[in-house]
Amino acid sequence: MSTRTATELLNEGWALQQRGDLSGAVRKYKAVLEDTADERDIRMLACLNLGNISFDLRDYVTAIMWYRKAAEVNPTDETPYFNLGNVFRDMEDNSAAISHYKMALERNPRDPDSQREMAHVYTKLSEVKLATEAFEKCIEFSEKPDPADCFNLGLLYYRTGSELGAMFRLRKFVRDSEDKLQLFDANNAFPRAAAIDRI
Repeated sequence: MSTRTATELLNEGWALQQRGDLSGAVRKYKAVLEDTADERDIRMLACLNLGNISFDLRDYVTAIMWYRKAAEVNPTDETPYFNLGNVFRDMEDNSAAISHYKMALERNPRDPDSQREMAHVYTKLSEVKLATEAFEKCIEFSEKPDPADCFNLGLLYYRTGSELGAMFRLRKFVRDSEDKLQLFDANNAFPRAAAIDRI
């Protein structure tokens, strides 16, 4: 199969997936895999999309299989490992989730998404120091930091008794956020949030 035809099949599968025709999308993605031996990136995308469909259906065993196949096709890309981390996170296998986020970061050390998800798992495990470090890196590596990451980091600082760090992050959250409901929640999350204007 030519690269053009494989790309067309991949795009057709994506269009079907977006319309909710998952069985049609699965057929297209599997056709890509059956007929393309050498197009590594296209094969990896087909495997990732098959994994994403399974993940969305909460068929985690099948999602793991497809994401692992994607990693076999292109072991240097971080995406399969990140997706595996998400599967294990949802399965509440926290050590496997962290392990796979770290594998993603070995392939792309400046990936803010892997840092963010790893920070959430560390937070869940009450590993405040590791969660704080991961959120710091997530914010550092993001082109435009997500205000929610600043908010979560502020909460972690507050939990460790660093009110100054908490207020600094809360201030950044308030400045960057356009969602008034989020602002209300942020101000209620910190008892001394009113002191923020003095910093």
